[in-house]
Amino acid sequence: MALTTYFERITRIDQLIRLKATGSPRALAERLEISESGIYRYISYMRNMGAPIVFCRSRNSYIYEDMGRFQVGFVVKPMNDYELTDTFGGKEKKCYFFFVLSEYRSGGI
Repeated sequence: MALTTYFERITRIDQLIRLKATGSPRALAERLEISESGIYRYISYMRNMGAPIVFCRSRNSYIYEDMGRFQVGFVVKPMNDYELTDTFGGKEKKCYFFFVLSEYRSGGI
């Protein structure tokens, strides 16, 4: 499986969990077109990365016990004026870049 597919699924599961709209593990598996055991693996991976995920029987959905979200992507620290001058040879050129996979997929970038 491509690494981007893995991150896309994590991002989608995260979004559904925040909306409290995953449904049962079987329904979530059907929605993501993977096996039910695959859902359990993804949830396990996310928990291992620190996500406080629990299954709420009354909502019939996975939920986060604490507010939060996954952020998958690469963030470049904005440079201060000294670093800009040093990097671009004295030019006042600003180079800020923020990449989030979900924005890329939605066409926002």
